[in-house]
Amino acid sequence: LTSYGTVSGLAPHLHAAPEKHGIAVVSADYRPAPQARMPSILSDISDALHFLQSPKFDPRTGEKLDTSRIALSGSSAGGWLAWLVGTGCGFEAGGVKAPLLDSIHGIAAIYPITSLTNDFWLKK
Repeated sequence: LTSYGTVSGLAPHLHAAPEKHGIAVVSADYRPAPQARMPSILSDISDALHFLQSPKFDPRTGEKLDTSRIALSGSSAGGWLAWLVGTGCGFEAGGVKAPLLDSIHGIAAIYPITSLTNDFWLKK
């Protein structure tokens, strides 16, 4: 699962990854900051993961994907979200149902945000 915002925002190597490496790439279309606040953003990513982990997802893929082995990825804010989701941080505090962490086997956070003391995060 990637958190790049939209499929058009995916890096070229992720577009090529399914054929080249035999993996599936799913991009979560989440509401970005500053238009949305953290609980809403976490909820969007969590909803995407819950869908991947639900019986509703398997028929849509011909039951060809192993959703018990999920890796999370994202760059910048998406990298930070991948880290938050993969570690389960912030869900309880935000009142959001956390995804099942047992199926998450990796996190590739690409130049993630690591400081929330920047004015971008502190001002509305």
